[in-house]
Parts: sequence; structure tokens; C-alpha cells
Amino acid sequence: MFSGFGRKPIAQQLVVITLAALIAVFSILALVVQRNSDHAALTVAEKNLANEAQIMAGMLDSIFDSVKDRGEQESKFFLKSLGGTPAFSPDLIKTGEVDLPTIRVGNEIQNGNTRPLQVFKDLTGSDSAFLVIKDGKVFRLSTLLKDKDGKLTHGTALPAEDSVSKAVLAGQDYAGLAIRGGKYNFSTVKVLKAADGKPWGAYSVRIALDAELKRVRDLFGKLVAGKTGYVFIVRPTDEKGIGEFVLHPKKPSFTKYRRDGKCCSGTDPRFLHFRRGACTVEWPAATGR
Repeated sequence: MFSGFGRKPIAQQLVVITLAALIAVFSILALVVQRNSDHAALTVAEKNLANEAQIMAGMLDSIFDSVKDRGEQESKFFLKSLGGTPAFSPDLIKTGEVDLPTIRVGNEIQNGNTRPLQVFKDLTGSDSAFLVIKDGKVFRLSTLLKDKDGKLTHGTALPAEDSVSKAVLAGQDYAGLAIRGGKYNFSTVKVLKAADGKPWGAYSVRIALDAELKRVRDLFGKLVAGKTGYVFIVRPTDEKGIGEFVLHPKKPSFTKYRRDGKCCSGTDPRFLHFRRGACTVEWPAATGR
């Protein structure tokens, strides 16, 4: 074949060689263009997703700020509804199963007293409570919270590792998420101090986040990225390496998710500890590509 090619006129040989070279060059250029095109498409998609994520984060921040402001307002209203300022007395009184310092508002003792708490709940729909410090622990002085047997939990201590307990003992106010029986709430806790600045207790207001959570799920649950992408929200839990879905279009709420992915196949474990920015993860299609 090559000997026959060599006998062809020089012009034909040059044409064939030139054509072969052009085919090779154009093939390489096509591959480069395709690769650059794919990279450009990925860059654009990543930028668009990052912008959408930033918008969603801003909306969530706005919802959080609104909830925080609502908690502050209801906390002020609770104190106003009492008709007086809570006062501390070292005299002990039976509260639940323990003896705790006496707290009064005016002449009314608050130890185990649900009347003002129920009045506030009837007015606002929110729960409130009084806390008191004794022996380096934070106790529930009065509350509408019940245990699994339906008994009010007056006189029970908050766990030492509880965020509210730590804040109150440190003399600091607290505002944050509280989850009770799968229900999302927002707690606003205001510390009560003696004249010397030493904390002796606190009062708290817990507002339900059902409406806000529904708004988040309705809003973000309809978002679609590309053809099959969707938004999901995972929150960390007290269990190390365990997350919980707040929003997922294919999983029920409160589904637990482990970093090793065993509880939720198809979700990359890096999302649990990924903090900020864009994370690109390659998932093969059914074809293996």
C-alpha cells in the first residue's frame, strides 16, 4: 500500500498528507473544544448553583432573624403579663420532688405555679417557664412541660451539658433551636440576676416553628437543579456523626443520616461536615458515565 502511495504524483501525496494532518488537527481541536465546553458548562452550572445557594441562605437567615425577633417580643410580653418583677428568696419550698428557693412575683409564689404560664399560653400559643439555680444546677421551677407519663416536670434539673443550663449558669441569655418530640421550637431565655450581678434563675419562652418550617419546606421543596437535582437540608444532632433531614423531597422529615451513608444511600457523607462554598461530587449515571 505504501509503495503504491509512493508512486502517486507528488501533488496527490501532498493532498493526502495534508488531509490526514488536517483531520488529526481538527480531531484534536474538537476534543479540546468539547472538553473546554464541558468544563465551561460545569463552571456555569456551579456558579448558578452557588448563587442559588447564597439566595437560599439569605432567605433562611431572614427567617431566622424574624423568629429571633418574635422570640424577643414574646419574652418581653411574658414579663409584662406577670404584672411584676420576679424576686428571689433563699427560703426553700417543696417544688416537685425537691426543695428549691422561693420565687415570687408580687405576693404570688411561682414554684410549681402554672397559672401565669397557662394564661400566657392562652394568649399567645407559646410555652413559658421559670428556671432557678441551686447547688450549681439549673432546675425547672414552673413549667407546662410534661414527662412521658403526663406528669408536670416541676423540680427537675436540666442536663449539665444542655445549652440553656450552661448559659444560665454563666449568667448569659440564650436564644436557639429546641426540639421536643420531633417538633421544632425556638427558645428565648432571659437570665435573672441579683443586685451583685450573680445569676439566680431565668425565665424562658418557647415558640413553635411549625409555620416557619412549613414555609421552608414549601419554598425549597419545589426547587429543582437541572433535570433531577433537588434541595435538601441536613442539621447536626447531639450524636456524633449523625445528621437529621429537615428538608428532603424523597425522605420523611426527621430521617437520621449517618456520615458513612448507611442510613441514606445516595447522599454523600461529605455534606454533613462541609461548611461553605461549592462542593462538586461525581455521581455515575446508570450507563456508568
